[in-house]
Amino acid sequence: HHADIMYRHGHFALFDISTNGTVVVDRNKEIKRLHREELVLSGNGMICFGGTPETDPEAVVYYQCT
Repeated sequence: HHADIMYRHGHFALFDISTNGTVVVDRNKEIKRLHREELVLSGNGMICFGGTPETDPEAVVYYQCT
């Protein structure tokens, strides 16, 4: 179990609960590295569990919040 995504208070939030962390790349290509913390997701982008999209493309999940 690496992370949770929950819908609360009208927003989707990603909670990293892993040892290696989670990387979120938003639509503006801004990179956010999470380690046992929370990030509210908006727009669209990529979530990569344990590394970056370049180093581990098979661990990428694309998201879109509408």
